[in-house]
Amino acid sequence: TSGAGGGTSGASGALTLATGTTTSGNTGTLTLRTGANSGAGTFPGSLLFQTNGANTRMFIDHNGNVGIGASNPATAKLSVQGNVGIGYTSVSIPVNGLAVSGNVGIGTTTANSRLVVNGGATIGSGYNAVTAPTDGLLVQGNVGIGTTTTTAPLTVASQSMTSGYLVDINTLSANTLTTGTMLNIGSAATSLTGTAGTGSLLHLSWAPPSSTTATGDLFALS
Repeated sequence: TSGAGGGTSGASGALTLATGTTTSGNTGTLTLRTGANSGAGTFPGSLLFQTNGANTRMFIDHNGNVGIGASNPATAKLSVQGNVGIGYTSVSIPVNGLAVSGNVGIGTTTANSRLVVNGGATIGSGYNAVTAPTDGLLVQGNVGIGTTTTTAPLTVASQSMTSGYLVDINTLSANTLTTGTMLNIGSAATSLTGTAGTGSLLHLSWAPPSSTTATGDLFALS
């Protein structure tokens, strides 16, 4: 040991390391240093933090990789075995999961929403090796908007809607639509058979849960 202004103190079984007041240079700095990466040990040149006996809680290997909850970190700079909570205290975190109270930015340092992704994304185990479209999204399973029950690739529902549009398909420019299609409905089926709704390319129905009188259009083109 060397230096001045430091000290060790505490109750029985406790150790406190303290430095002197920082004024300039390296004064007030506490350095923990291991030997070179050599020797016959299991983890030579590493630094282990243990509590409650010989239970390793954090591990820094000779490459600078840090492991928390594991006695041997992976090849990543930070490896955590267990759950992580950021901005949360005294709450239940999913097992081996992550809970973040603030906004998350992926590929960006500006995140004004709960999740901001700068680039494309894929969802689904079958799309792990698939490149997403530029700033686009690929989803392998069903998607539900306004509902927790999805029986189709896309289900859009509104629990209480009295005006407006459930789905709005519109162009944002005043350019003439010459080669594009606003809505394309197609099928590769060799035939369409069955009653309405079971073998139809387009099915429109009006089925209120009780007797009612309404005005308006079930389907309108303008």
